[in-house]
Amino acid sequence: MAYHNRTPNFRDEIKVQLPLVLKATHHFLFTFSHISCKGSDAGKKGKKEVETEVAYAFARIFIHGKYEMN
Repeated sequence: MAYHNRTPNFRDEIKVQLPLVLKATHHFLFTFSHISCKGSDAGKKGKKEVETEVAYAFARIFIHGKYEMN
């Protein structure tokens, strides 16, 4: 459980569903978010967690017309 963990363990495995036919315009879009709790009762009825998007990044699938995912 990563909740309030000062040294969280992040995994580097993701699963994606890709179209059967990939084009040069396809890319991966990553959104990085920070989730904070409002007060000590966050998650209970009537309280909300606040999610703030802090960064975006993208990775091209094709570079110079070739498949480039290493």
